[in-house]
Amino acid sequence: MCFLVFTTPFLRYDRERLVRDISSNNYLDFLAGIFVNFITDGHLAVLIFFVLSGYALSVGQLNLAKRKLALATTSRYFRLMMPILITSLIAYLLLKLNLMFNLQVATIPERSSGWLGTFYKFDANIKM
Repeated sequence: MCFLVFTTPFLRYDRERLVRDISSNNYLDFLAGIFVNFITDGHLAVLIFFVLSGYALSVGQLNLAKRKLALATTSRYFRLMMPILITSLIAYLLLKLNLMFNLQVATIPERSSGWLGTFYKFDANIKM
């Protein structure tokens, strides 16, 4: 959904569009813009995720009879290790096959502010 916001201009909702919708009494577009901003707000989603995951991880530790912090930490490590390993392998394969196009996109002035060119500027190599 966030990808659509960056590529389709009718989903972009900024301050100018907000003022224009309110001044022209176009309240339906105003409410649609607020809704689109809400469902595509990545920052809000990250904050909600952190609050919910913090609660979910800590609520089990409140019961003193069932508290097993070492077991919970070890199991969480191995549960998270697999997705990180798979994601790293996918990134390695994309780099090795020259399918990362961030450096080319960073050279297009109207598409990027240049920050994309700061990532993956190295050769893919498994050796440390």
